[in-house]
Amino acid sequence: MKQLIVIESTSLIVLDMLDMYKKKLGKALMDFKEKTNGKLPDGKTVGRRGNRLSDSTIKQSQEYYGNAIRANINRTAKTTEEVNEANEEMKNSIMAVLYHCTMLDNPEERHQYCSTSWCQYAKHRKEGPKQSHYLDLVFLTLSKSIFDHCC
Repeated sequence: MKQLIVIESTSLIVLDMLDMYKKKLGKALMDFKEKTNGKLPDGKTVGRRGNRLSDSTIKQSQEYYGNAIRANINRTAKTTEEVNEANEEMKNSIMAVLYHCTMLDNPEERHQYCSTSWCQYAKHRKEGPKQSHYLDLVFLTLSKSIFDHCC
């Protein structure tokens, strides 16, 4: 028997399809990268080095996205209210992937969707050392629609 997880308020997906959803996010980010081949509003290019949307950043986002879905499996949701609550938790976890990996000046805004199970800031309310893998702020607004669409 296959295991089911909640992904949208009107449908269930099979856990075996998780890789397909990760690939869907990766393809959407790669398409975004190709379509915006020129410069972004901040005057820099989309990809390459230094807090940009590189292939390794996309791969990392896919893994975090898969982890967000996997961590929010709710096999016991029976009522519409329970299903909606499970969906909301999963959507928050997926948005945490985007916000946690973006350089925002306000740590409360950056960690608003984070879980205490994996985020040190959410756990201790203390910002750690600056990480080099954070995306520049311009990507928050540009890729939010991609993440919204994928969840």
